[in-house]
Amino acid sequence: MIKEGQIVIPGEELGTMEEYIPGENVYERNGKLYSKVMGKVYFNKGMTLAINVEPLKKIPLIKEKSVVIARVMEVKDNVAIVEVLYVEGLHNRGLASPIVTAAIPISQISNEFIKDIRTKIRASDIVRARVISTQKGIFLTIKPHDMGVIKAYCSICRRELVRTSGNTLRCERCNTNETRKLSSLYDKYFIGGVTNGNDIRKI
Repeated sequence: MIKEGQIVIPGEELGTMEEYIPGENVYERNGKLYSKVMGKVYFNKGMTLAINVEPLKKIPLIKEKSVVIARVMEVKDNVAIVEVLYVEGLHNRGLASPIVTAAIPISQISNEFIKDIRTKIRASDIVRARVISTQKGIFLTIKPHDMGVIKAYCSICRRELVRTSGNTLRCERCNTNETRKLSSLYDKYFIGGVTNGNDIRKI
């Protein structure tokens, strides 16, 4: 069930013609309604219930091939929705409000087949990602070896996870293992985008 304010991506199913009439940035195909853009859902509540998608604003600082640091807000079956924290290389410039939202499609997480996206990325993870498109929203990839999760937390107790080997992480409190699509910079990434620099504050 689509909710008001929910973030959707192009081609995401919103409902049916029996439930809504298509509004702004919404199209119909075979009786089903889909989003044209990446944005937030809102409804026109009148005699008929129209469903619309308000495009997310583009931020001039974020361009194709930019590298960004982002926090995962929500993980769906085929996409992770993230909040961009800052753009790497621009004096670590943070982004002013409103929140800048981007999407990491499941196809841009790994070159291998992914049965369950949550084995690769989870809510609250911090990721380093490259911008691949700013058309109809901001889309990111974490496929390259130096892109991916750079900080992750236990899904049970929220303690920071420690890398053991490969893409496996361990919670030293719960004594459990989890997996992610890890960056080669996991637990080595410092503000400034380098592992050795003047600013030694870790992400």
